[in-house]
Amino acid sequence: MVFRHSNEQKVADSLRSNSRWFVGPRVDTFFVLGLGAVLSAVFFATTHHKGAFLVAAIAFAVLSDYPHVFATSARVWLDPRERGRYGRRYLTSLGIIALVLTSLMFTGFTIVVVTVWAYWQVFHVIKQHIGIVNIYASKGGYKSSRKLVKYALFGGCLAPVVYRMAHGLRFSQYEVFGYRLPFSNLSVPTPPVPFVVVAGGFVVAGVLIGLLIVEQARLRRSGVASLPAMSWATFGIAVLSYSLSYLLVSDLFALILIATTTHSLQYHLINWKRNNARFEFSREVREQKLVLARLSSRRALPLYVLCFAIIGIIAGKLDTFLLGVVPLTFVFHHFYMDGAMWKSKANPELAYELGIVPARRSGANA
Repeated sequence: MVFRHSNEQKVADSLRSNSRWFVGPRVDTFFVLGLGAVLSAVFFATTHHKGAFLVAAIAFAVLSDYPHVFATSARVWLDPRERGRYGRRYLTSLGIIALVLTSLMFTGFTIVVVTVWAYWQVFHVIKQHIGIVNIYASKGGYKSSRKLVKYALFGGCLAPVVYRMAHGLRFSQYEVFGYRLPFSNLSVPTPPVPFVVVAGGFVVAGVLIGLLIVEQARLRRSGVASLPAMSWATFGIAVLSYSLSYLLVSDLFALILIATTTHSLQYHLINWKRNNARFEFSREVREQKLVLARLSSRRALPLYVLCFAIIGIIAGKLDTFLLGVVPLTFVFHHFYMDGAMWKSKANPELAYELGIVPARRSGANA
């Protein structure tokens, strides 16, 4: 018991000393900003060379995108606490989504599935960026209203999307090892978007971002905590990636990859952080022996990455069967389940596990 308490205290002290970060300045900057920006630049540079782009896209899908989608399932089924909370909801929603997607795609309505995916992923990614901005804000002691931050981020990211909608959302022809991807040459339906709406979107975005800058400057002058640097950096990379992709790239597959690369890497960071802290704080000896607990320790990090990479390879292989129904089912399910699993009201321990508030003995096992 003395050893266990000592270990918990070390974890708590570590979180307090690194309260502004998920892991530390280098790791956070690498995952939240650096690597995503580099990969987005690679995708952008290869958009005019379809072969090179497909190689980069497949590598990213296998090593990062599919693993981040299946990390949701791993969290539910490899953590008994999460399984008790979300197991029934997981199975019910997965069954419904699989049934609907299979019915649509095998009856010639693939365009419906692709359309929902194209629009839903926009909001899914933006909402995660807002979440990351808010977490860093909390870590940095920000106490003021966050409504303007949310509206400005939505405005800055959605304005380029509206612009692309006005010019059409279309996938190019894609073949991988002789297999034609199910969304090749599909055009996603868009409502009529006149020029005044496009222009208005950028005006609104500019006004909201300007108001946010003024608000934060006022807070600094008054001596009140303003948004920390990592919140601003996350905000900036989100708006920049959406602007560069939806404004400058016409192929829908390429621009989605560019806009969501950082999102995928951010998710790996916060998900590992949550898993690591979840079991570090646990007093249950049996929980320390769980697969997810062992994989989420710092020394097992290479094995953790390898396991999810293997999952990604398997998912990539499944993408060539059944019109891509299996991976798309888990993508849609990931969108849905994340809307529940990352809400603090339904998961009160998240504040401790993400280091938003210092760990306490009472909170560690809440």
